[in-house]
Amino acid sequence: GAVLGFGDDNDTTLTHTDGTGLTLNSTNKLCFNDTGTYINSNADGDLDLSSDGTASDSIKLTSAGGITLDANAADQAITLDSAYGMHYFSKAGTAFASIFNYSDNAWIRARIADKDIVFQGIDSSTTINALTLDMSEAGAATFNDKVVATELDISGNCDIDGTTNLDAVDIDGAVDMATTLQVDGA
Repeated sequence: GAVLGFGDDNDTTLTHTDGTGLTLNSTNKLCFNDTGTYINSNADGDLDLSSDGTASDSIKLTSAGGITLDANAADQAITLDSAYGMHYFSKAGTAFASIFNYSDNAWIRARIADKDIVFQGIDSSTTINALTLDMSEAGAATFNDKVVATELDISGNCDIDGTTNLDAVDIDGAVDMATTLQVDGA
């Protein structure tokens, strides 16, 4: 295929690769606006899309259809940022969350000490915190409303501040009452 050379010493070339496309030589960059916004590939064949823009969407992917991010190797992850072998989501250089696979389990981890994991949703038109996991309290769970379950097994103590309505009670151990027992009914 044809080769186009650029610069006095042809240090940048564009080669027509028949049936494939156009190839930029070496690790040269295809720049936009200035040299800080570019696409290039290093010697290892990694593809870099880089922007020196400072807007919250300085790199934007838009599609009329879906967008698929696929790390094809089994031991790789899709990351927004990466350092020290950990893959994480970050904002302004500070890692705040990880979602990763460990022993074939899906893990969600808060990355900032004592910061919570909050599950939000929209109830009608109001944003609600449905569940908060308090990392400063060893992950204590606070639900915004009731917990609906078919079975409850508590291995520690149970402290109930409100009224307890039990349809049936089966007590296997001792009962210690700090006040008077009142029995209604026959």
